[in-house]
Amino acid sequence: MNRRESDALERSLWRQWQISTVVTKASGTPGGEQVKRNVAKALGVK
Repeated sequence: MNRRESDALERSLWRQWQISTVVTKASGTPGGEQVKRNVAKALGVK
């Protein structure tokens, strides 16, 4: 899955789950944290 697809999937899930706040850390798959940052910014999530 490329970055654009990851962002789209993550955004869709966050909307469905009505996520309003996210706490994350920089670990796991490279780029995973950046996907979450991108989605949070796009959706106005803190």
